[in-house]
Amino acid sequence: MLVNFAATFLASVTLALAARETRDEAATLKGLRACRWAYRWSRSHSSHPFPPVVPETNAPNVFGQAGGTKWIPNDAFDRSQEYYAPFPDDSGDLLLLAMPISKIYRNAMEPYQANMTMTISDLYGLGDGDLAAGRMRVALFGTLERVQEDEVEVAKAAYLAGPTQLVSATTHTTRISMLHSVAIILAALSTGALASPIAASNAGATTSDVYPPPSATVNTALFPNESQLGYPGITVTGLEPFAAQTAAAGFPSHTNIYPLVVPAPYQTGSSTPSVTLSDEPDAFGAPAQNVAPASDFVSARYWGNLSPQYSVDSSFYGLPDASPAVPKHCEAVQVHYYYRHGARYPTTGAPPSAFAAKVHNATLTNASFTATGPLSFLNTWTYKLGAELLTPFGRKQNFDLGVGARVAYGGLLNNFTAAGKLPVFRTQSQDRMVKTATNFLAGYFGVPEYLTEAELSIEVEKPGANSTGAPYEVCPNSNNARGSVGTTAATEYISTAYLPALERLQQFVTGINFTIADVNSMLQMCAYETDALGYSKFCELFTEDDFKAFEHAFDISFFGNQGMGSPVAAAQGLGYLQELVARLSRTAIPVYDSETNSTLDSSNITFPLDQAFYADAAHEVSILDALTALNLTLGSQPSVTGPSGSNTFDASKVVPFATNLVVQVLECQPSVPTKQIRFILNDAVVPIFFEGCNPDPNGLCSFDSVVAGLQARISEIDFQHDCFDTYTVPAYGSVANGRAPSS
Repeated sequence: MLVNFAATFLASVTLALAARETRDEAATLKGLRACRWAYRWSRSHSSHPFPPVVPETNAPNVFGQAGGTKWIPNDAFDRSQEYYAPFPDDSGDLLLLAMPISKIYRNAMEPYQANMTMTISDLYGLGDGDLAAGRMRVALFGTLERVQEDEVEVAKAAYLAGPTQLVSATTHTTRISMLHSVAIILAALSTGALASPIAASNAGATTSDVYPPPSATVNTALFPNESQLGYPGITVTGLEPFAAQTAAAGFPSHTNIYPLVVPAPYQTGSSTPSVTLSDEPDAFGAPAQNVAPASDFVSARYWGNLSPQYSVDSSFYGLPDASPAVPKHCEAVQVHYYYRHGARYPTTGAPPSAFAAKVHNATLTNASFTATGPLSFLNTWTYKLGAELLTPFGRKQNFDLGVGARVAYGGLLNNFTAAGKLPVFRTQSQDRMVKTATNFLAGYFGVPEYLTEAELSIEVEKPGANSTGAPYEVCPNSNNARGSVGTTAATEYISTAYLPALERLQQFVTGINFTIADVNSMLQMCAYETDALGYSKFCELFTEDDFKAFEHAFDISFFGNQGMGSPVAAAQGLGYLQELVARLSRTAIPVYDSETNSTLDSSNITFPLDQAFYADAAHEVSILDALTALNLTLGSQPSVTGPSGSNTFDASKVVPFATNLVVQVLECQPSVPTKQIRFILNDAVVPIFFEGCNPDPNGLCSFDSVVAGLQARISEIDFQHDCFDTYTVPAYGSVANGRAPSS
């Protein structure tokens, strides 16, 4: 007699067999994980109606046997976990192979807990069963019945043979073949009988979506906006927030990268995918069940300038007791923000697009190109990234930064109210830079208020145009070998550091030869796809050591290109240094001998000197150039032999997406003098070492000493020599102050 039951999945395969089957069942689960990996079978619960798979006729079946039908996932039903064949009788029933899964099953409906995991008791209706998945499958497929012992052999044969065409399941019984059919897969795996999947012809091709529809426009006549419609209700403002100064509990740290999902690193020797990590609850509001590795390693903090911004502890720079909150005995009187755009697509011609072209070319020129194991996803992978623009997560980063700035320092807006002026903020003309600033303003002022409550000065960014946010456009040496000292050293470093990853990944492909550059591209693809699409299969390919090497390459590159190890960095940061001194001292820039824009900076309208709050958007290279010009110590020179574990320069802490420098001008009692300054980078207070600056646990130094130190630094930097003269390209490690050698 066939037995009806409410659900089709097992949390652990402990059917009413014998106890001696336990070890075999454990092996079966291990085999299934490998099989799912090799054939891209998803670990998620089914979310689509029939059919979840499509047949590829005239191909080996799932066990590699010639002349059968090979079941392959349908992209439209990629989340499905159910595979079907017609039952060998005239009933029209389907044979369903249901796969065991672990504690990833969290789609129970009320009144059951959202993170309930199925048990064998649920399966047979002996426990708290009647889960949502079972009810859904009954509704879609009709009665769910377990294959009986006398039907097992014919069921196996039917599944092995495969159907000649798909059969509608909406009006027929679905019979379930559980452990029996699963064991056959294990046997096939152990004998190596599974055929290698062949890459699709469009693998590596560039794909994209278009939104909004080109012909669609907003109908303001039928959908008037707030100002057109009226009836806004009561609108009464409250006191401006000033949490950086008033919050007694300290300053909140920023570690959340919601809604991105970052996997745990690949474990060498494992045939299974990495466990997915997220610091957010699932879609039902239940806490994430996945647990971070014992080391709490988060790969997203090892992506260099592609890392999402996170709060850095001041102890990294030697100030363990310092907080970004205004010290209790101080009051903020002026604040300067210098911040980077949020996550973006790769720049034009970046390594990821070149890797995609290589993969696609292999599918066109080499019929044997195949990827297996952890790289099997390449068989149908396409390049889904655009170029240059902010991603949705990137827009959120800048919006959140604006919200944070308003909550922390909103009280400073009272100065503008008293003066009867609107603040002037600044950015560059690239699309992502304009969007960066507008998202920041939207977070700071609200929507649509940001359109009328602030001015936005936009500097033209193009070759030959002066702009402190894009100094490389007027510094020729930044675009030749003199400006690439770090890149040269980093390229040498990865030639050996990436070899383990190269050797490990090459074994999973045929018909294409990977290079060190390809490994670098795949590591970048991990970061870019996560930042743009929310998740990337490429991240599952790499170990902790791989990510540490990836980060260290960025450390070397940025330290040598825009940090203290660069001969052109201080010159490129000179313009912002001059502007900061002008704003601090409320004195016009005396001479325009750098990348400053004299047209904008000479006007009190476009470059006001009396604001209590400033916010400039820029690129990460420009911000690091400015930090170098400011003579701030951000860690020692990274070694070309590998991470040393000491307090070296760390790119992900300095130049991540949405990085931000905050300069606080404070009035402190009973300090003498009372006016103090300090620098805060991604929430970490950075010590100041100018003459007259004594060690301070809060990173404070007197206003006059800092301004004098910055003015002295201006006099040291020779923009003309560093950016234009043909001095010898210095070796990595020979420059320590961001300045060019004399000859």
